[in-house]
Amino acid sequence: MRGTTLFMVVAAAFSVLLHRLGGQDDLCVGYPVAGREPAQVEPLVGMFANTLVLRTRLRAATTFTELLGEVREAVLAAHEHHELPFERLVEAIAPARDPARQPLFQVALDVSETGDPGGLALAGLEVSAVQAFDRTAKYDLTLFVTGADDRLEGGFEYATDLFDRSTVRRMAGQFQRVLAAVAADPDVPVAEVALVEPGPRRSPGGGVAARAPEAAAPVPPAAAGLTAAAEMTEAEEVRRYVQEMVAERARATPDAPAVVAGRRRVRYGELDATANRLAHRLRDRGVGPDSFVAVYLGRSPELVVALLAVLRAGGAYVPIDPDLPAARVAAMLGDCSPLAVLTTSSLANHLPVDLPVILVESAAAPPGAACPAPDVRVRPGNLAYCVYTSGSTGEPKGVALTHAGLANLVSWHIERYGLTAADRTTAVAGVSFDASTWEVWPALAAGAALYPVDERTRLSPEHLPSWLASRGITVCFLPTPLAEAIAREPWPDGGAPRAVLTGGDVLHPVPAALPFPLVNHYGPSEATVVATAGTAGIAGTAGIAGTAETAGRAATGRVPSIGRPIARTAAYILDARGRIVPVGVVGELYLGGVGLARGYLGRPGLTADRFVPDHLGCEPGARLYRTGDLARYRADGELEFVGRRDDQVQVHGVRVELGEVEAALLTHPLVRGCAVVPAAGEGTGPRLVAYVAGTGTEEDWRRHLRARLPSTAVPALFVGVDSLPLLPSGKVDRRALRVPPAGAAGPGAGGSRAPTAPRTATEAAVAAIWCDLLGLERVGVDEDFFALGGRSLLIVRVLSRVRAELGVDLGPRSFFEEPTVAALADAVDTERWLAHGDATALGGAAADDAAPLGGAREVGLL
Repeated sequence: MRGTTLFMVVAAAFSVLLHRLGGQDDLCVGYPVAGREPAQVEPLVGMFANTLVLRTRLRAATTFTELLGEVREAVLAAHEHHELPFERLVEAIAPARDPARQPLFQVALDVSETGDPGGLALAGLEVSAVQAFDRTAKYDLTLFVTGADDRLEGGFEYATDLFDRSTVRRMAGQFQRVLAAVAADPDVPVAEVALVEPGPRRSPGGGVAARAPEAAAPVPPAAAGLTAAAEMTEAEEVRRYVQEMVAERARATPDAPAVVAGRRRVRYGELDATANRLAHRLRDRGVGPDSFVAVYLGRSPELVVALLAVLRAGGAYVPIDPDLPAARVAAMLGDCSPLAVLTTSSLANHLPVDLPVILVESAAAPPGAACPAPDVRVRPGNLAYCVYTSGSTGEPKGVALTHAGLANLVSWHIERYGLTAADRTTAVAGVSFDASTWEVWPALAAGAALYPVDERTRLSPEHLPSWLASRGITVCFLPTPLAEAIAREPWPDGGAPRAVLTGGDVLHPVPAALPFPLVNHYGPSEATVVATAGTAGIAGTAGIAGTAETAGRAATGRVPSIGRPIARTAAYILDARGRIVPVGVVGELYLGGVGLARGYLGRPGLTADRFVPDHLGCEPGARLYRTGDLARYRADGELEFVGRRDDQVQVHGVRVELGEVEAALLTHPLVRGCAVVPAAGEGTGPRLVAYVAGTGTEEDWRRHLRARLPSTAVPALFVGVDSLPLLPSGKVDRRALRVPPAGAAGPGAGGSRAPTAPRTATEAAVAAIWCDLLGLERVGVDEDFFALGGRSLLIVRVLSRVRAELGVDLGPRSFFEEPTVAALADAVDTERWLAHGDATALGGAAADDAAPLGGAREVGLL
């Protein structure tokens, strides 16, 4: 094809596959060459092979023919210098080294023109080919291809700690489709090569889209779109809304407890009548469909009354937590321009702006006094509430949510968790956090009792279990950090809830045995609180639909998934061109369905940017919300959250996910919580700083991560804190974290720390070698070799000096795992003791046991 060889065609096709699966535009693939060009070498038996690196840069608009031409030129250019040993190339480039990664490339390609050994003739010998299998992978991934008899045969060799068999099998099928596609149309753009067979709800680029099946329980027909079905009467339509669900419960069980706060107990009949009286007062103020009413209250019975009153009046409520800073409250009120503010007399004087105020207590009436609801007509697309979120900008922006989305969430929740009037649920989330909406309405629509949690208890993991048990709570929501904390707390026998629901932040791996079933939820405010749900931990299965199906997966100890889309919700993983990516491939998560917000209040440009036309669905006018979150679909059909696009940082040219670092650090038994943030280094590019809540030392935490992560992902600085700052929503407040001066580390450290001087003769000898080779005046025994400017090839000289001056021959692996003077000195002393059996030969403390590297691959220093 166009003056190319089989190798060039396969290499170009392989680059297309890697580009489409990994999203990388700049690829380096290694491949072997024979190294037998000198005539004198040709008749010799022996290993003369060398390794070359093929670098390919891909662009979306490039056709395969153009790419093939570029690959041809790159291969020919590489062969002009094929005699340069690969080791010399590594030495010249001096890349950042890592014991878990080969330098320059981690993916290899081996193409053989023929599988027939007949071309190999040795005098007096019969030669036949024997297929040899090595159980150790030399690289992360290697593709072997043999061309013979007008056909191609091949296979993959892979590192088992990175890939499983099902993933590689999918990859093999995708590579076959790439070859078929470029053979059928060599001028196909690289970005348009299909990786999967086309099918229902697939994009031209191939992949799998997921839409949750309809819920078993009837979801309000009004929630199916932004206009009501033509055959529905107005009365039938209104009865489907949340406010009417609560009214039905009040008519059925007026004496049942609706809200229980301490010794206060508000019954459904009282809640209904008080909300109706307040709703009439709101109507007198002009409140109706799509008008806003601010609710300036904390978690209390008054809050529930106020929220219900706004919906009964036909308006949309704006929840505002009185604990928020006055400037933020003023910004929210100024942005939404409410017709009135619902609050109490004790809070009214704290309002930072002058607006019409209606006191909730003014609607109080004697027990048993009935009051009908105002006669108001609302539509599915009318607004139910507006919640303010900062997002990545730090400025509050209002997200306008509809009755359709709220009704869908409530109906799904009641069905999924089997909520009934016998249940007791909690109100834990901050009032301005959208999860508070999720806590209130499913409970009241099901006739359950809602228990607001006092401020002291909700922030105390050690007190919360006994509080929940003493009140007989059956289902509760807890923000992610709080759920992770109580998962490790002791519980009274038989006092655990039937289900603990969590969401709002990244859920890290939880203990294998939990006192309660834990369900992880994902959903931005723009998708009505919850878009996906999945079981994260198992203690029992009663009352959770679908738990049996996911129990085995949840108990495996993997990173918890965010589950599957809820009813009438779609979740797509798309690439930069808006096409669905294959299973296992990371892309941006897009959400669709009835739960999408109308948009951002007063921000049409931002709304248009984030809410885009649904080019994958069939409904005219449907939209998708661009979450900005990175995720992938697992082979089992569940979604896995990877991180935010803005949480990806480049450290020494290597992409690092902050969430991955945090997850690894949280596996340390003495770490309660952590947050990893990037910080600008002094002339060295970004570095990572880890804030750790827990016990231990910087050395403990660093050693723990070095056994689990590449060196580029290990933070350069560790800062011990008593607790992590939290937002009112319960998420970690990363903006409140401040990077301390360089050198600060360890629990409670707040300033520079002088390097620790050598304590033994061996440490002094090793430190002297480091200073000489690194050009430094002094070196602390706990300082990182690479952080001081050391490179992997310099390790050879360090170990050579150690061998010559200290008489101990060490390998490079232990150095990579813990590159400090103290660790290297310990290794020297340990080797001396093993060689001489004499404890007096030890010049320092015994070396710690080195954690083994996982996975089936061979790692060495070239």
